[in-house]
Amino acid sequence: MDSVMSLSGDQSVVRKLKLDSWKSHAITFTVGMLALIGIPYIHIGIIHRWFWVPEKVGKVDKGTCTCSCFDTIFRGSYERGVTGYKNVYFNATAGSLQIWALIVGSLLISYEVIRYLIKVLRKGAVRWTWFFLFASSVYPHYYSVWNYFNYINERFYSQWYHQLLFSTTEIISTAVDLNLCNKNQAVTSRKLLMVFSINFMHVVVAGIDQFVANVFLGRGYAFQVFRDIGMTPPDVLHIVVCLIEMYRISKRHGPGMGTGSIMKDLPYAGAFMASFFIVSKML
Repeated sequence: MDSVMSLSGDQSVVRKLKLDSWKSHAITFTVGMLALIGIPYIHIGIIHRWFWVPEKVGKVDKGTCTCSCFDTIFRGSYERGVTGYKNVYFNATAGSLQIWALIVGSLLISYEVIRYLIKVLRKGAVRWTWFFLFASSVYPHYYSVWNYFNYINERFYSQWYHQLLFSTTEIISTAVDLNLCNKNQAVTSRKLLMVFSINFMHVVVAGIDQFVANVFLGRGYAFQVFRDIGMTPPDVLHIVVCLIEMYRISKRHGPGMGTGSIMKDLPYAGAFMASFFIVSKML
């Protein structure tokens, strides 16, 4: 009798685990789909269409417009030469392949990040300060993806390496954010210095390059002002939180374990910031 009850109990546990796993996958899939479809729709379908450039809506005559830039290779033998209106045109070029790789890679990374965060949230292990810092970094990454899309699509590469420097270091900073969203991951001085150094240099270089002129001096176009306002506050938030956390570490562990550990890594942070500044001016 005991063995039967034990077996029944084990089966019940297995069923519960399978149900929890199914729920987790369903939630992840739903949230991921809503985010990945909804964000571009809000960006282009609502903000741009109805608020940013409403005068452009309805300007295309779908019945008579033509396109001679479409190589029609994708259409095979069904179509050739000058073609009519289509929602999407793409040519069989290396650039199209690069754009496809960019889109697929961005979507897969986004889905995996959402899946990880939902797992942390369901376990009640989220560290909210870093969760909000991570959320504040979504816009800079979203902006970068569209920048690369436009660079490749329009064959405009003069800003490519400058953007690559910022987006690569932004990815490193956001990866640390994601790590620290989980309470089971330790907040260390090395991680804090890494995030601080990256975001501090973003503020310094972006401020010199464009933020002061575009926002404070009013020399930028509207889209440049909104871009800079969206990009800079997340960096400032990261700097402030990192300084607070490093102060807490030094107070909690004392000069030996806290401040000493920070001072040990400080030369590396300084070397990175100097290198970042030099490279950014060279690009």
